Amino acid sequence: MSNSAVLVKPLEVVPLQPAIGAVVENVDLRRPQSEDEKQVLRDALLKHGVIFLRAQAIDEEQFIALGQIFGKVPGFDDDPDKPRVGYQQSVGGAKDQAANVWHSDGCYLPIPPALTILRAVQASPFGGDTCFSSAVAAYAGLSEAVQQRIAKLRYRSSFAFIISRYPRFTDPKILEEQARRYPEVEQPVVRIHPETGAKVLYTNDSQTIDIVGLDKAESVALLRDLSDEIKRPEYQVRWKWSDGDIAVWDNRAVQHYGVPDHMGDRRMARISVEGQPAIGA
Repeated sequence: MSNSAVLVKPLEVVPLQPAIGAVVENVDLRRPQSEDEKQVLRDALLKHGVIFLRAQAIDEEQFIALGQIFGKVPGFDDDPDKPRVGYQQSVGGAKDQAANVWHSDGCYLPIPPALTILRAVQASPFGGDTCFSSAVAAYAGLSEAVQQRIAKLRYRSSFAFIISRYPRFTDPKILEEQARRYPEVEQPVVRIHPETGAKVLYTNDSQTIDIVGLDKAESVALLRDLSDEIKRPEYQVRWKWSDGDIAVWDNRAVQHYGVPDHMGDRRMARISVEGQPAIGA
């Protein structure tokens, strides 16, 4: 072997908690990943729900290439062929954060994203962790009676409902505009994962208006009970961000919560991977 050759270590998947989460070691996204490496990443995500890649010093093009390992990265409305990378700037100490409620991304859409990928361009020096919970484990933890009760239920979701709870979005004109742009949809309370076949608890605190067919009191009580199951610590993993860290999570199997306690400004890059309509039991 040439003295200039670089020894590439095989990827190593290190579980973090029994129900959810793994770190994939020896990943270097500055170079193209082999087919075997891509398969390791895909398999690890399906098995663990969320995977973490530490300290990836990459550019936007390399970040998009990571997303494309898992599927199609959607483009902009006016340029569908250009994969969209969004940036989130958070001010240290701000408590009004959109992610500090348990949720799965995009439930208000007819076709929610399959995956979300987040990279810390600039992490907060202290605080600002993200928590992830296995909605597969949460469903499995329900009693058989509750599983049967919710098997065929559906819930309503809308973007206007989500933003209406934040003070900066109380203007009726803004809410009406968003209601036109994103019409209300229905989603299954129990979703079937399209790749693993697992049953997933798919209702959530952030994006669920109510459960179709139940009166208000019954809907509120049932949603509270289901929400309590997602919040059980034994289904969760918590990630402390450092610069360059990446989290890839499966919206079809995982819910997440952004802890709004970061003590310094931060900047995160975000992409999604195209999904499929949510199919119920």
